[in-house]
Amino acid sequence: MNPGGQLSSHGHWRASTGSTLALAQCASATTGEVLAVFPNVVYLRTEAGVVLALSGRTIPLGPLSISLEMPSPAFREWLPRNARVRLQPGRIILDNTVVSLEGSTPWDPCLPAEAFAGASVEMPRSLEVLRETLHHAAPRGSLAFLLEGDESPMASETEALVLRRAALAARPMLAGLASAVATGDHESFRLAAASLAGLGGGFTPAGDDFLMGMALAVWVSLPRGRARSLARAIAEAAAPRTATVSAAYLRAASEGAASVPWHELVQAVLDDDMPGVRSRVEMLCTVGHTSGADSLAGFVSALQTLPVASPTV
Repeated sequence: MNPGGQLSSHGHWRASTGSTLALAQCASATTGEVLAVFPNVVYLRTEAGVVLALSGRTIPLGPLSISLEMPSPAFREWLPRNARVRLQPGRIILDNTVVSLEGSTPWDPCLPAEAFAGASVEMPRSLEVLRETLHHAAPRGSLAFLLEGDESPMASETEALVLRRAALAARPMLAGLASAVATGDHESFRLAAASLAGLGGGFTPAGDDFLMGMALAVWVSLPRGRARSLARAIAEAAAPRTATVSAAYLRAASEGAASVPWHELVQAVLDDDMPGVRSRVEMLCTVGHTSGADSLAGFVSALQTLPVASPTV
């Protein structure tokens, strides 16, 4: 520890696992900067605008993630926001700390396309359990309460305002989704996505999280070509209207990329594993203030519109 009481940033660390999307961005030399710093996660942006998330091993892998072998990097104690970053083939240099990517295990973050199309006849029950669990586990102020046509109990004035604005934007978007699936016309769908983009506060705004969930629902429900077209329409409309990290997650979702808990949730639905569905929904509802619940709300809302087995309304 240095005289100022801060942990030294000098060291050599190793990455254990990384999203294939993230690792692919580290194949050539470039520079970047630190965008946001949390205790166990730091977000980086390269000069090309690519966003990466370095995290301790206790943080579930996501589509932008490179996971370190250490459980807690304590980034906030030594790494300043806006610090310069260097990427070289096989390593990332943060301040004076070298993160080696050599030997790290690649992980594919993309959910299986059209996974729900051939699911068992029991899937409607799994999706009903998903919706019921979301209703009970969602924190106050979450867009999950849009599914019930009501505001969150005990929502603050600001949260209630976000819910009302989201309701006004979500309804035409769902109608636009149904129309886009039926006719191939994405225009009203894009306009509605743009109206949800950036809505709400937090690191990833609630409206963006809702859109991410919708993109993932599209990905697992429709044939790959149609799914990519619709999911990209969401990202193209919304990403320019929101913050950098949120836009990166939207673009990842447009390719079906999601975190490990999402993969586990989709598999639990496919396996008709009701306890597994409940536990994964409860886990996702703990992500951020309302981020996980908001993305699940978009997922369930879209599934009710798409031509797959839908939860009971």
